[in-house]
Amino acid sequence: MKFKKLMLLVIIPVMLAGCSANENAGKPDTGEAREAMKVKTTLVELAKTPDVYRAVGTVTSGKSSVISPRVMGNVEDVLVAEGQQVEKGRLLVVIDAREIESRVRQAEAGIEEARQGIEEIDEGIAAAEAGLESARAGLELAKKTFDRYENLKEKNSVSKQEYDQALAKKKMAESGVEGAEKSLGALQAKRKQIESRMVQAGESKKQAELMRSYSKITAPFDGVITRKMVEPGQLASPGTPLLSIEDYEDYRLEVQVDESFVQKVVIGTEVDVTLDALKGEIIKGRVVETVPTVDSASRKFVVKISLPYVEGIRSGMYGQARCHRGDIEVLRIPAAAVVARGQLTGVYSVKDGAASFRLIKTGRELDGGMIEVLSGLSAGEEIIVTEPHLIEDGMRVEVEK
Repeated sequence: MKFKKLMLLVIIPVMLAGCSANENAGKPDTGEAREAMKVKTTLVELAKTPDVYRAVGTVTSGKSSVISPRVMGNVEDVLVAEGQQVEKGRLLVVIDAREIESRVRQAEAGIEEARQGIEEIDEGIAAAEAGLESARAGLELAKKTFDRYENLKEKNSVSKQEYDQALAKKKMAESGVEGAEKSLGALQAKRKQIESRMVQAGESKKQAELMRSYSKITAPFDGVITRKMVEPGQLASPGTPLLSIEDYEDYRLEVQVDESFVQKVVIGTEVDVTLDALKGEIIKGRVVETVPTVDSASRKFVVKISLPYVEGIRSGMYGQARCHRGDIEVLRIPAAAVVARGQLTGVYSVKDGAASFRLIKTGRELDGGMIEVLSGLSAGEEIIVTEPHLIEDGMRVEVEK
């Protein structure tokens, strides 16, 4: 009997404790037992900050070229690779020019043949000129003899036979001069024909040599090879792209700027430029051109910003330009203090030892990791900056001094 009473005294308190535990399991956790999270805070400040206009765009090259051949032929060799810097006149691609070389030799043979022909004609012309000179001398003598016999005939001092012989000699001399002149003229005409063929052969040689020079493709300016579109053995034809080259010392960032800002963009204005590919390195650019036409859809116009030579810049890169317009006063907080809860953006403030979620509307990103606050906070308010993404609304927090 005593043993039963003892067991009841032990079991009843245990049952009561279990019931109490089950009752507490269904109640919400008020957070009173949880240790308060230590946090650091900062004050919302109204401060002067640079008024910066940001515009995004793409890097382009002020001088670029797609290199194509002017002659058809198989590519013998490609002497450059993508990304390689080359100087003006550097040999880039060699095209098989054996057929063109044959044309050069054929033209040279034509020139040599014409030269030999002219030499032979010149010998004939020299002989014809000597014959003509002799014929003219004979004609002169025949004329003088005939004139003397004609005077004697008038005085009846010469026979008719002698007179007729003098006349016949004169006519033969005239005929000889005429024949010599015709022979000389024919030789001179033939020489002109050979000269014409020689000129044509010379022009053919120049044309063939020019075509031969086209088989060796060189860099049109100092630049960098941005694309290679041909390999040795491939057939190249006029107009087919082989390589792309651009001037690596004349890159520009082309950005879209709101039309309301057009009056403030002045040629020569210095602009801070950052390129994502260069990990945010600030590059000092300068406005060199503004396109006066405004796009009717976006209401923006194009501004071209010249960039200095920086290793690694390539056309097509994404970049941002920042134009300083002076200083303005804005409410600002560290961007790290801002958290997103679904579609909501806010920060945590401290109220009665607990974190309180505050909805805010943010504006521009500012320098130094700060962000502009358009609404939801006032200057001097205290907000949490310690890992706000780990905080929940109502969580107990303790501000570290």
